[in-house]
Amino acid sequence: MNPELSKFVYGAVGGGAVTAVWKMLDTYVVQPRFTSSSEAKKKVILYGRPLYLNCYQLEYRLSHILKKLEAKKYDEVLPLKRSPSEATSLDWFTKDGYYATSSAYVIACLASWITLFQADVVFLPFRKKSIAAQFFNLIERFKISLSTDTILWYHYLDGVGEMLVDEEHDRPMAFSAFSRRLFNDRSFRDYYDQLFQFLQKIASDSSSDQIRKTISALRDIKGFLAEHDVVPGIEAYERAPGNREHALTAGRAA
Repeated sequence: MNPELSKFVYGAVGGGAVTAVWKMLDTYVVQPRFTSSSEAKKKVILYGRPLYLNCYQLEYRLSHILKKLEAKKYDEVLPLKRSPSEATSLDWFTKDGYYATSSAYVIACLASWITLFQADVVFLPFRKKSIAAQFFNLIERFKISLSTDTILWYHYLDGVGEMLVDEEHDRPMAFSAFSRRLFNDRSFRDYYDQLFQFLQKIASDSSSDQIRKTISALRDIKGFLAEHDVVPGIEAYERAPGNREHALTAGRAA
């Protein structure tokens, strides 16, 4: 074969092989990784908003409890010691048992959204420094802070979230449904008994450090979501002295 023709043929074959390799890499490595990373980020946005709201609600409730403990106003957190086993009618959950039940619900609701998020992203490969990986790690740190040295052991915290999922809608059940299940379903009530025992324990001065650690972990999650524009600025209002309302700005300032 003519030497020049040979060079042309071998060059064409070699170039084609290189092109084929790059195409395979793009098809089976680059594109799937990019797609998975993009999909993971979408999941952060999808779950980040309800998680932010629940983080805010739990932080607000724990901060209120901590404030009362630090002021030694123990009688004002005594309602946390109430248990659903005391309920003789459904309205107990909106009256005597409301503070304890709503506190349990906020914890369970947050655990539920975490469970849904982790189940949705666990098989998505994402880079170590990606927003999804960082968010995943922050959630893990929160779960560890809440379960370390408490009766809310790690996998029970997962179960608390799983039990709250409304299977028909793939989201946490509403507070009213949670109250009805606690009242009507003994096995459901028994499963959540340990969560209520946890609330009974934090209604004492000995739990202040644990509450502070959990609040710090919640603020880290909120700050991360606000920093990455996953959530807009959120304002919550509380009644100020003189019956005037003032805004508590959440979001970037959190």
